Amino acid sequence: MKDVRSAPALATDREFHRSGLLALIFAPQTMIVGALAIGALERFSRLGAYELSGDEASSWAAAAQPTLSRLVAVQFQVNPGKLPVHEMVLRAWMAAFGQSVYALRSLSAACGMISIALIYLISVELLAGSKTRRARRIGATTMLLAAASPVLIRIDYNARMYALMLLFTLAQMLFFLRAGRRRGLVNYAALAAFTTLAFATNFTSALVIAVEGVWLVGEAAWDWRAGARSHDLIDWRRLAALAIGLAVLAPFVGAFQSSIRGEQRGMFAWIAMPGRWEPLATFESANGSWVFPLLAALAAYGVVHEYRSHARAVAFAMLWMWLPPTVLLAGSYAVMPMLVTRYMVSCFVPFFIATAWGLEAVRRQALRGALIVLVTLLMVVWVHSYFRHPRDGQWREAAAFALARAGAGGTIGVVPVDNEVYLLSYYLPADQRWRVVALTHARSGANADGPQLAAVSELSRGAVRKKFAAQYPVVLATFRGVTVRARGAPLTTPPRGSPVSRASR
Repeated sequence: MKDVRSAPALATDREFHRSGLLALIFAPQTMIVGALAIGALERFSRLGAYELSGDEASSWAAAAQPTLSRLVAVQFQVNPGKLPVHEMVLRAWMAAFGQSVYALRSLSAACGMISIALIYLISVELLAGSKTRRARRIGATTMLLAAASPVLIRIDYNARMYALMLLFTLAQMLFFLRAGRRRGLVNYAALAAFTTLAFATNFTSALVIAVEGVWLVGEAAWDWRAGARSHDLIDWRRLAALAIGLAVLAPFVGAFQSSIRGEQRGMFAWIAMPGRWEPLATFESANGSWVFPLLAALAAYGVVHEYRSHARAVAFAMLWMWLPPTVLLAGSYAVMPMLVTRYMVSCFVPFFIATAWGLEAVRRQALRGALIVLVTLLMVVWVHSYFRHPRDGQWREAAAFALARAGAGGTIGVVPVDNEVYLLSYYLPADQRWRVVALTHARSGANADGPQLAAVSELSRGAVRKKFAAQYPVVLATFRGVTVRARGAPLTTPPRGSPVSRASR
């Protein structure tokens, strides 16, 4: 039968189908699936592409110890001021999946995937636990931004404690919000438990606990102005849960003292003094210099728009976003430099939530969808651009070369910057790791009959490199980030044409 509908009616039908397609594509369920897919691809696709760093090798060295007592002893040596929560979890992970670079880093990647899901729940819970489609869509958009986030991907790519710390911190934040709205013994107990776990994994999670303490006081003042009764002003239950979570760690107060002693020995001298605008610059650099302006504009628009209907949620998000970097900046000028991106990594979550608010405030569905695709695509492109260039040192190649040149009973000295002794050990066969010797200023100067070979990191300070260059004047091979030197002629010459032989040319 011939279609006799008018042209306006046909246009309306086309718009309906187009709108229906957009609604399907950008439905919360669809975006959640997309976020999980992007998150998994970006976190697991390149875990073994680059070699370990010295810090990662130190975590491996502690976790690989034969007993828990040895694990704790080594962990306090390589990571003073931190409890061995991550290393214990990594130990169990290694028992299940092995000790390859991919296996070591996959723990952080798995933590990152769980964190993405927690970010969705926090975003929804922040809007008073609203079950509306709008709240779920904002949560799914936040989850998508977190999945493609350059700063979170870099954290989840690293075999260190920060991805696990973020997971515990986000779980702690989720139950803090749930306990404030729903109460319940389970929520309070979970809040206390995750407070303990987050703080024990890394003491910088105290910055988020401080946010929650300040918020409880500020919320009380807010309610007082609204005329609330005096006994309803402070949420004593949540305060008690936070206090219990911290009190559990009282027997480990010595770890704090270890951190202070480490500062006095200059163990944190690698942290540069931040500028006055460093918190803002950190958000800019961590999110990608050419992605940040769009994210910041959307976040600012979202804060202004959302404040009309969810003033407390906006106030809490801004407190969470800005209090930790402000404390780190003040501490940098008052005590010592301490403003490091990974110490404030959870602060990027409220930034993504505010960005999602801005995207949701765009009324035209087609424009909103286009912006979501654009922002996600830009973040993914920035991540791929970041990892396009080598970010590692060639310690595996240096280890193979030095082992071939060291001779049957020769040892290999390492000029450490952070934990390069463990890094060289990792890339040697297990039965050859006894060869690795840490070279210190005192030992290398007093023992001329020490190791004939030395692996010198390019990250060493100029004066240190100059000192060891004089003691090991013969450059045998130069790799990215590390140079193998000798006191004199090498003890063993590799076969001509081998990869080791070619590396020395």
